[in-house]
Amino acid sequence: MKANERLLESERKLRCVLDTAVDAIITISERGLIESFNPAAQRIFGYTADEVIGNNVRMLMPQPYRSEHDQYIGNYLTTGLKKIIGIGREVQGQRKCGAIFPMDLAVSEVQLPDRRLFTGIIRDITDRKLVNAAIFESDRRLTTLLKNLPGAAYRRTFDDRWAFEFISDGCQDLCGYSADELVSGEPAWCDLIVGTDCDELRDVVLGRLERGLSFQCVYKILHRSGDICRVLEQGVGVYSDSGELVAIEGFISDTTELHKTREQLVQSERLAAMGEMLSGIAHESRNALQRIQASVDMLGFEIDKDSEAAGDVARIARAREDLQRLFEELRNFAAPIHLETSNSDLAAIWRQAWNSLETSIAMRDVQVDLDATSPDGGEVDLVCRVDGFRIEQVFRNLMENSLAACCDPVRVSIAFRQAKLMGEPAISVTFKDNGPGLSEEQQRRIFEAFYTTKTKGTGLGMAIAHRVVDAHGGTMAVIESKSGAAFEIVLPRG
Repeated sequence: MKANERLLESERKLRCVLDTAVDAIITISERGLIESFNPAAQRIFGYTADEVIGNNVRMLMPQPYRSEHDQYIGNYLTTGLKKIIGIGREVQGQRKCGAIFPMDLAVSEVQLPDRRLFTGIIRDITDRKLVNAAIFESDRRLTTLLKNLPGAAYRRTFDDRWAFEFISDGCQDLCGYSADELVSGEPAWCDLIVGTDCDELRDVVLGRLERGLSFQCVYKILHRSGDICRVLEQGVGVYSDSGELVAIEGFISDTTELHKTREQLVQSERLAAMGEMLSGIAHESRNALQRIQASVDMLGFEIDKDSEAAGDVARIARAREDLQRLFEELRNFAAPIHLETSNSDLAAIWRQAWNSLETSIAMRDVQVDLDATSPDGGEVDLVCRVDGFRIEQVFRNLMENSLAACCDPVRVSIAFRQAKLMGEPAISVTFKDNGPGLSEEQQRRIFEAFYTTKTKGTGLGMAIAHRVVDAHGGTMAVIESKSGAAFEIVLPRG
């Protein structure tokens, strides 16, 4: 009697477990017929136990599993090779309504004295799939955002080397090094910082973070290419539950172009002020210069041309001309550049500039080689939309510099080539001479206003030339040359 009671008690416990289990539990015979179907299975599939018990379990499967299931069982019973028994895997199920859903399935084999059963434990993973899909999509969007941000998001430890735990791929454009290189510490970020003591910078940042404040700092870094870039770093501290600073998360952006734009704005404001001042000076000085010229002319009639005084008068005249030229150059540099563009032939403009120097080259041994041949052997189309007068100024200035720097024989080569500027058609003009060339300092400062190596001159010629090219939307730069000075001007075709 007690044995029967214990058996009944055991069955009740088993039934209680099956009825309260969260996962579906289904038992089938060797023929694939359903023998038990717990409440969780009824909830997941939408069938009652009476609707499925005695039917083949394939009714709970979509195609192609439905038509292949009996073969799976037959192969196992014949060969004993387990393909799913004892191995959990993700499969698909089909509800009573016909909806197909993902599920985890684990199958075990139960050997009874007279037969064997197969037990399947099933978990509906629809919600998990949706969550995973949402996480994947969120990660994808975040990755896309980080890749396209104009800068680099990061997380770093606050150690002596400012080591990165993570930095986004934008670091490649920022400093020339990949995320993997920076995370590995080769190079360390601190090693890229220039012009500022890394320890001092770290102290400033730490001072903000210790008070729970965010920070911003601007400093320079050395790009892999050798260029110096300005960056803005903004960040916040990450703290442990005890309030200890454990990491920094933030963003680093390249502000090099912004800094240049600000400098140009300041320069424009200075030039505007200079222009107003020079206009006043030129107005007041014009009459004085005219009186000097008139007096020089009168003295020329009264003084013997062979006398010592005639030489003094000539020097006064040259001084007046130098002062007049200085006023003109200062006024041209300070005045806003207003372009009057038209379709012009650059070769024709160059010849005009050359002809204007006729008196300077009359007694010199000067030869100019002009090359407008394209790589395929054809002629480069030299027509583009420019202000011919202004570009002639640029060409003339380059020639005057070569005549001043080069000893005879002077050899100048000018090459015109097809080019691209910001992805648009352009013309490249390369100018080279056979002079002594430019020192590193001269290359760096050649376009600065008032910088000159000549005994005479204002140091404004190249600065004005650079402004003219820039006003056209072009570029003007010093380029490498084995001998002599070399410049390249790139002008958009317009």
